[in-house]
Amino acid sequence: MAVVGILTGRAVGAAPIPEICPVHKIQMEHKVMRLVYGMPSKAEFEEMRIAKTRFPYGKDYWLGGCVVKPTKTAEGRVCAKCVEARTAWLKSVKAVPPRKADP
Repeated sequence: MAVVGILTGRAVGAAPIPEICPVHKIQMEHKVMRLVYGMPSKAEFEEMRIAKTRFPYGKDYWLGGCVVKPTKTAEGRVCAKCVEARTAWLKSVKAVPPRKADP
């Protein structure tokens, strides 16, 4: 289990988030992203597998882990082309809508 930095939402010791998308080679938008807690579904694990090579910066949220913590947001980057690719992929597999923020 990775230790997640409270301010960054990234695993401690993880490489910094690039400014340029490694897949689409475009500048990414800096965002404050919501943290979503809980065990990912089987469909989400499949999406994570596909996302590594097709749309690694296509989500507007981070997975915060199984244990709910007080931290609700973290800084991150989003690639517009990754968002488009993820949306198209979700439609192609008729995936369930993305997770909502925790209450």
